[in-house]
Amino acid sequence: MKKIPIRKIWKNYGTLLLFIAFFIFLSIASPVFFTLDNLMSILRQISILGLVSLGMLLVMVGGNIDLSVGSILGFTAVITAKLSLDFGIFPAIIIGLLIAVTIGFVNGYFSTRGKGLSIMVTLSTKLMIYGGTIIITQTKPIINLPKGFEFFGQKSFGPISVPVIFLVLVIIIIQVIMSNTIFGRRIYAAGGNDVAAKFSGISVKKMQISTFIIAAVLSMIGGLILTSRVASAQPNAGFGMEMDVIGAVLLGGASLSGGSGTVRGTIIGVLIFGLINNGLNLIGVDPLLRDVIKGAIILFAILSDQWGKE
Repeated sequence: MKKIPIRKIWKNYGTLLLFIAFFIFLSIASPVFFTLDNLMSILRQISILGLVSLGMLLVMVGGNIDLSVGSILGFTAVITAKLSLDFGIFPAIIIGLLIAVTIGFVNGYFSTRGKGLSIMVTLSTKLMIYGGTIIITQTKPIINLPKGFEFFGQKSFGPISVPVIFLVLVIIIIQVIMSNTIFGRRIYAAGGNDVAAKFSGISVKKMQISTFIIAAVLSMIGGLILTSRVASAQPNAGFGMEMDVIGAVLLGGASLSGGSGTVRGTIIGVLIFGLINNGLNLIGVDPLLRDVIKGAIILFAILSDQWGKE
């Protein structure tokens, strides 16, 4: 009798099966869950997590991890909001993007000075960036933003909101990059086996630095959307979201050791976290218990990654 390849099935379809199970359970448990308004609300809610997670996907495929993405989101949001009051929205956005690129480069440059440095480097920059955010804001939100700011987080075209459009566009771009370009294949090669990649003529460090820059830029866009959505730049915005981001990417099939991960899997992981936040709230689950469930799912994703390597 032929043995069923359980590991292979789980590796290819496990996250999707988990998403379907959550979806069916919540549809039965809450009459409000499976409605068009609520489903569109979930998409709006996951748009920021999705953007930041796609950036993290590139970093992790390249063999690193970035613990500063949440702080980058909050810092660039505060800078952009503050500058928009003096110089207008678009000059502020350009400066915010340049700051994100700079932070991403710094993260990437120092993370690639040695093996396994990215955790400590980005943990350090996370704390420094967050400290800068607190100094700038003095723990007070930046309010009374220019009217045009509402476009990025509150505007909709029919039932589809601008944040969802941003997310879909980025999904398409990252999918094309990772599946259909030399750049994407080199990121996989750099994360899978950096020594072999170097012998193949790939500049591993440049590839990895570029993933940090992309992750920082996507975090900045997430901060822009969040600021627009709540009509203010909050000093604590994004701080601590790294665990949800890393959890979504791991759940989507990426590996802590690099070289694997897909856009499809990451988005399914993001959707699962969206279902947890939205659906469990609808059925009245305590927020602290939701954190327990998310923590358990992250642990499950890590163990599944290790199981696939045995």
